[in-house]
Amino acid sequence: TYNLAILAHGKLGQWLSAVNLTKTMKDSGSRPDVFSYTAAISACAHEDEFEEAINLLDLMKTDGITPIDSTYNAAINAAKSKGIQYVLSLLDDM
Repeated sequence: TYNLAILAHGKLGQWLSAVNLTKTMKDSGSRPDVFSYTAAISACAHEDEFEEAINLLDLMKTDGITPIDSTYNAAINAAKSKGIQYVLSLLDDM
């Protein structure tokens, strides 16, 4: 499944491939779910790709998908390298 592929790319440090798979899902008519987005955000966090992680968080909300605790946890992990103000902003968003 797409979710397993996104997770695998994330584990291999291939954050861009993980993100692109969420786009591929949409293009093929599959709808990324909260787990798809969380896995892609986590992949971004592991590679310090904060901006892309936040873009994905915003996109999932735009798509009508409510983030879960693990989604915010992944986004907070991505934000740690940017500073406390970003972390606090995400905590306020929860």
